[in-house]
Amino acid sequence: MTSVSDVDKARLEAASEQIQKLMQRDAKVKDESDLYNKLIKQARTNEGCMYEACESDAPLHKQPQFVAAPGGFTAMPAALKQAATDQLEYHMFVGLFPELHRAWMTIDHMLFIWDYNEPRGAFYQYDGLDQTIINASLVPCRPGVFASEGIPTYLLLLSTPSEVLVLAVYATGPPGMEDASIDVHETGFSVSSDGVNLVATAATPTGRVFMGGADGFLYELTYGHVDGWWGGTTRACAKRNRSRKRDRAYQFVMTALYQSSDPIVNLMFDSERNILYSLTASSTLAVYDLGSSGDSLHYVAAMDVRTMHGRLRHHGAVPGDSKTLQRLDEDLRAAEKASATSRELVPAIVSLSPVPASVSSLMQLILVSASGVRVVVRVSPNTADGRRAPPSEIRPLFAVAPPRASDGRPLRCSRGAALCAADSLLVASSVEDAHASVELMCVSDLLAARAEDGSPRSDAASLTRLKLHGSLYAVAQEPLPGPPGLGSQLAAQFSTPPSAFVLLTSEGVLRVLKRRPVDALLAAASPHHAAALPLGMPSPAADFFAFYGAEEAACMCLLGALSAGADSPAAERLAGWAHAYGGVATEQVATALPEVSATAQGAVILGQTPRFSGRHGGVYRAAARLLHEAWLAPLCALAHPATGGLTLRRPRAFWLRLHSDLVGMLAHLHAHAREWGVPPDAATPPATIAAPPAARMSGGYGANGYGGGLAADGMHARLRASVGGLVFSERAAAEARWGAMHGAPDREAESLAGVLGLVRRVAQLALLLASLAEPDVPPGPNNSALGIAGGGDGSGAPALMERVSMALPAKLYGLLRDGLSLQALAVPLRLDARGKPVPGSWDAEVDTRLPKALFMGLGQVEAAGGAQVTARLRCECPDLFSSSDATSLHGWDLLSRAAAATTAEADRGPLLTEALATFLPVAATDASLDLDALLSAFFEHHAHAYRAPQAAAPAASRSPATAAAERAIAQLPLAAARAVDPSGLAASTLTPTGAEGGIDGWSARQRAAICGRLKCYRLLLDKLQLLQRAPLPAGVGAPAAAGGGGQGMVACGGVPGEGSGGVSGVASLSSPGGKAAAGSGWKAVLYAALRYAPEDGLFLQAAAWWLLEAGRDNTLLSLPSPHLEVFCAAAPPPDALRRVWAAFTSPKAADALDSWEALVATPEPAGMTEAVSKLSRGYLLPRLYLNQERHVEAASAFLNQAVRAAAPAPGGASGFAYVSRRLQERISAFSLAVTAAKAAGADGAARLGADFIREASDQAQLGQLQLKVASDMADLARADPSDESGPLVRLAHARGVEPPVLVRELMSRAQATCSSLLELDALFSLAWECELWGAALAILDFATPHSQHPEHVDLALNKLLFPPRSTRQQWEETRAAVVTLRKNHPSGYIFNLDTLCALLERHALANGQPAVAVIDLISPAAGALRPPVAWGELYRCYAGARHAGRHMKVLWEEEATQLRLLEALVHLLQAWLRIASSSAVEMRTLVSVQRELAIVADLDAHVVRLGGDFASRAATQPQLAARLRAELRDLRAAISAHSSRS
Repeated sequence: MTSVSDVDKARLEAASEQIQKLMQRDAKVKDESDLYNKLIKQARTNEGCMYEACESDAPLHKQPQFVAAPGGFTAMPAALKQAATDQLEYHMFVGLFPELHRAWMTIDHMLFIWDYNEPRGAFYQYDGLDQTIINASLVPCRPGVFASEGIPTYLLLLSTPSEVLVLAVYATGPPGMEDASIDVHETGFSVSSDGVNLVATAATPTGRVFMGGADGFLYELTYGHVDGWWGGTTRACAKRNRSRKRDRAYQFVMTALYQSSDPIVNLMFDSERNILYSLTASSTLAVYDLGSSGDSLHYVAAMDVRTMHGRLRHHGAVPGDSKTLQRLDEDLRAAEKASATSRELVPAIVSLSPVPASVSSLMQLILVSASGVRVVVRVSPNTADGRRAPPSEIRPLFAVAPPRASDGRPLRCSRGAALCAADSLLVASSVEDAHASVELMCVSDLLAARAEDGSPRSDAASLTRLKLHGSLYAVAQEPLPGPPGLGSQLAAQFSTPPSAFVLLTSEGVLRVLKRRPVDALLAAASPHHAAALPLGMPSPAADFFAFYGAEEAACMCLLGALSAGADSPAAERLAGWAHAYGGVATEQVATALPEVSATAQGAVILGQTPRFSGRHGGVYRAAARLLHEAWLAPLCALAHPATGGLTLRRPRAFWLRLHSDLVGMLAHLHAHAREWGVPPDAATPPATIAAPPAARMSGGYGANGYGGGLAADGMHARLRASVGGLVFSERAAAEARWGAMHGAPDREAESLAGVLGLVRRVAQLALLLASLAEPDVPPGPNNSALGIAGGGDGSGAPALMERVSMALPAKLYGLLRDGLSLQALAVPLRLDARGKPVPGSWDAEVDTRLPKALFMGLGQVEAAGGAQVTARLRCECPDLFSSSDATSLHGWDLLSRAAAATTAEADRGPLLTEALATFLPVAATDASLDLDALLSAFFEHHAHAYRAPQAAAPAASRSPATAAAERAIAQLPLAAARAVDPSGLAASTLTPTGAEGGIDGWSARQRAAICGRLKCYRLLLDKLQLLQRAPLPAGVGAPAAAGGGGQGMVACGGVPGEGSGGVSGVASLSSPGGKAAAGSGWKAVLYAALRYAPEDGLFLQAAAWWLLEAGRDNTLLSLPSPHLEVFCAAAPPPDALRRVWAAFTSPKAADALDSWEALVATPEPAGMTEAVSKLSRGYLLPRLYLNQERHVEAASAFLNQAVRAAAPAPGGASGFAYVSRRLQERISAFSLAVTAAKAAGADGAARLGADFIREASDQAQLGQLQLKVASDMADLARADPSDESGPLVRLAHARGVEPPVLVRELMSRAQATCSSLLELDALFSLAWECELWGAALAILDFATPHSQHPEHVDLALNKLLFPPRSTRQQWEETRAAVVTLRKNHPSGYIFNLDTLCALLERHALANGQPAVAVIDLISPAAGALRPPVAWGELYRCYAGARHAGRHMKVLWEEEATQLRLLEALVHLLQAWLRIASSSAVEMRTLVSVQRELAIVADLDAHVVRLGGDFASRAATQPQLAARLRAELRDLRAAISAHSSRS
């Protein structure tokens, strides 16, 4: 697609804005041109002075507006004329059926109908009745009564004195001329009239029928089918009296007393307001309201004409007894004087006409008296918003004087000889002259030129007088095809044909046309008229331009040249008039400039502004009036709410007509570029415009809905010529060019170039919409109004637009569903938060993607039947579609064939490979390609490949279709990124140097390049995420990812964790060796993308930030890109870059990258803070070196990372949590430095230094101690401050501070401890000061090789094991503390059995624990300690004072504890013997210790002591001493036996 430059966008915006203003002006003129305003001016002036007679020799604007249509008189068939002449012998009634262009006549019981467009005199006769036919009416058919295949075109009601008969009328002519012939059939519906002559009929569009009876009552006729008693249905037809009961009773009494009645002689239905009017023979008006739906009927009011006359005199808008009211009074008197038998022949009111809402909103009804006086009546109040207001009263407003006859005599009209139709009045005298003719006076009130201020140039109504041969029987207006024109009548004259009126006289039927101003202009421009113009006479266009104004007249010249009646000479003459009388652009002094920037002595310096010519305004007005019908209206409506399919509101014929009109306008302007002031470089040789206007207007799409129309080459040439050479590259260039145009002609030419470009663009869009529209879809707000039951062919299948719309992306579908207009499609400005257009900011979704998506959808629907439509669109819409679109269409066809269920699995791979090869060149050059939809299509094929049976392929292999889909996902986004940003502007901007000025300093081009390129990258990464989540079919393995770690799943913007040893998804891409090629599934596609475009460093950054934000560091470090090291070594990004990458990694990135405004408004995802922190800490680079086996560089980098000063905690991070993680990272860095140094080998170790490994190892261990101290401090700060015996409160009391103060101090010191590396002495002092005994022991243990402090160990053990607690709980906690101590410090320096046993024994004794409690905790037989203590070491503690250490020796020397220790010794040796009895190893250990320590000798000494003086001192426990003595003897014997056997 050809992209629209910034300059062209500015031109199109300006042209669109001006066209919308002109449309609003036309609408305003229409509102100000309310017929009420015109008629009341006539009512307030002297009688007759507001009518201006039109003469044939007058200037164009004063020539007759009503003329006989060419060949418009059709004589009455001779037989009927003879019968009408002899009417005294018959009962005869006549009338018109303008809906079928037919007239009718009844003679007694026979009905005659003839076509007044057919001069042969043939007629249709119906004689199926035996009663006199007194009225014939044509009404619409009520739905649901007749079968769908036999619905009549109309129903014909025939009224006789005895019954009303319902006949069916079918139009049976050829297609396009259905009304040429008719057939009349009986329906079986009839109803008795009960002796009442039903002489007036009115019907609603929904088929309700009302009839007025000679008895003065209003009846409603109903017909249909009812269920019978025995099943089936029967026809039923009835009439119902709908008059008020009071009126019925009154009429009954009056007819009984006076034998009189007031027949209803006229019924009129106002279909716009759902109001029914009735008029009686005595001129009494009654009003009925049918409700907003038209289904009810309510009486509103009634008023006779005498009352109206009084109201007009005293309360009318023009009070007083004027001549007009006097004439009305004379009509009333004449009617009142008439006898009862002749009252119907001498009525006061002869015509009743509703006023269309398009003509007036201030009045609803006009009555015409016998002398031609028009009485204006209001029945409904005016509403400001245009909503329907129900009728509430009958209020006569004023009376308008009738026009004067040519002989000056007053009019005398009969019923049927007057018609008010909108702003037209046709009235004829009932008195024939000497030539048996009557004068017809035709009045037009509204069609007048407007001055520059919008006021009418003339308030006079035009009057045209015509002579009619014979008496006038009836007059009617032929219905106009389609809805009424929008805007004023001057504006609507181009979209609506001339109004046609039919007059039935005693001689025949005459068709009269109401000429539009453009018709008079065309007639004057015809060669015949030009040849007849006397030599030297001024051109007729001079007065025309002077009266209507240069702009309006030039508009008529331009649009007149497009009409079918304008041949080439006429079009040339019209262009010449526009050149001669349209004026030229000039400079005028402005009263004030919009941008005043200078003053002189306090006065504003006024400049000159261009005053464009009338030709310029005419071109703009012409464009506005061609576009007005669809410019602001929604394009689509729901066809089926259930399916959600859309359909175009307007049919194909409308869009083809619009396309033809716009192309014709362009062709005319190019052919006459000099006359119209079109820029010279926009003109082309006349030979390129070959199609005459008639060919343009008759272009169609042929029988099959697609062929025909203009020749593609000719159309292409004309469209290309329309704005050729008017393309610039920058919006700034447009502004500079405009500023440099000092002359008004230059600026006018620039403005004309803008409107030409807009017309050209809309013409192409109209052709696209015509291709999608249904040929028979009428406009309507929803599917019920549209009347669509399925496809346009009635088969029930979805229509074309419906199928295309359901395949659109959700965003594009939503735009159409939500009311996208033609203006928004042609000039797609973005909307701000208030829904206002933003100048200069175009919505790419509407500008390029929507037309392309419709084109692609049309091509896919059309694929089965060839590519005629899309080929034609591509040729005739060069601004919308290009050759790349045809290539894309071929690619989509390949994808559709690959997706077909009938395609063999083996054929899918080649089809997808060909599709990828087709799309890659397009993606690399066409920035409007719908990349999202394309990637989704390939992804669906990827998923299909895994859903397909795998029996034909090995379990571990991938199908060709899968491989092709993966290549497409990897390559297409990168190719599209080059198309979006071919100059690499985004990459140069997203650098620290490019971001120096901040986001606000970037230009619109830079912002657009960033959004476009990053959007392509994000679409690729989104598909990778879907690949990662795809289920893995059975039998297909996925190798582990290179460098896979264990980060787990991150919630924001990432993909699930990579450390599971195999990722769910697809198998890896086949690739030549290398560690990076071993990625599984989505990783393999990512690696392939990086290899496809290794030069694209910005994509590496995008992928790196995406992985980094998700916590997938290991995958990031395995990416095969030459730019990876640069990224890992980079400093933290500036704020501008951080905001961009934060939006890119956001979960809402798909929406954030649609526009710059959305990007900067996107909140930062949760993982972005940590991602930036990793760069600032130098976290990535050493790991990259290690991953690449660059061990020496890795070791140095890890060491640098470990000793680097800690960065401050980022906003939102918890202080201690953050610094503790950073300290852990330092520890890890020291450890990894050791690992890398060891892997470097001897050469690497030499380069690093001899002490590198030792120092790094020591620093890692010291860091662990530092982390423990900080964690213990934080745990202490989080302790319960209400526990008086807890460590927090104890420490607070010891320091003399309150617990909250201590908590703050501890947390502060904990954070400070993690923030930097501390020396060992400072760390120990901190732990000791805070009474962190566990940490203190760990530090002492670490310091063992350098110095030992046993006294500190003893104190720390005592504080650690025996804090003050309750007795029961304390021992349990002590057991747990001993177990933990042994686990953390198995060395004898910290876990000193002599000290521990002494402390535990004293504590157990003080708390009443049994003598064996300590042995049960510590002995290897208990299994509580890991690693277990040595039996021999434990025996030394309990062997006696000779072997014990200094702490246990003190216990042995105390008499109070000796028996307790002996009991523990017995328990120890018994457990040792049990273990030794079942283990040879333990037995050897026991014998070895016995020989080393002389256990037997020690036992002999204890036995002797228990039997000597010690026994006498143990008098309090004689039994225990005796038992222990015996048990020791037994143990001695057992140990001796084992020793001797060994």
